[in-house]
Amino acid sequence: MIHNINVHNDFFSNVLSKLGKLCYTDKLFYYTGTPYVTDLEYLFKQNTRESNEKRLHFVIRNENSEDEDDLTGLFSYTVDMHKNCAYDLSAISFKDSPEVAQHITEETEKLIKTFHRVEWTIIAGCGQEKFCDDFCKKHNGHKIVLHSAVKDQYGEYHDKYIYEIVNK
Repeated sequence: MIHNINVHNDFFSNVLSKLGKLCYTDKLFYYTGTPYVTDLEYLFKQNTRESNEKRLHFVIRNENSEDEDDLTGLFSYTVDMHKNCAYDLSAISFKDSPEVAQHITEETEKLIKTFHRVEWTIIAGCGQEKFCDDFCKKHNGHKIVLHSAVKDQYGEYHDKYIYEIVNK
């Protein structure tokens, strides 16, 4: 089950706690694109470039759990209503669960049907490249490679992939 999240609802502190446990890990590096995230609340601030842009965050909960705090993932993106696009899609799984991937795929499919353009990036090595390649190909999208674009906490460089799907 997917729920909207903002800094004023009950899910927010739980998400910050789960992200805090991932600080300085490869998993958080692949999610944020930087190895050094110290202000986790910054990830949820409205730091968009234009006034017609809005950053949206959704938590994914285990549908079979009685525990309201049983969060399995986080999915976020920015919408620009003027350009009719969704971009900066990002997702992280707190538990390795196919349910998370299913929800993210369903939500991304909705975005593709809703917006003229959908765009996201991943970092090489995150484990999602084949899925993103196949998903992008299914929707006649494009993949752009930025070589050695991101440096991890070990000093190693990683390629960054930009995926775009444009409805014509």
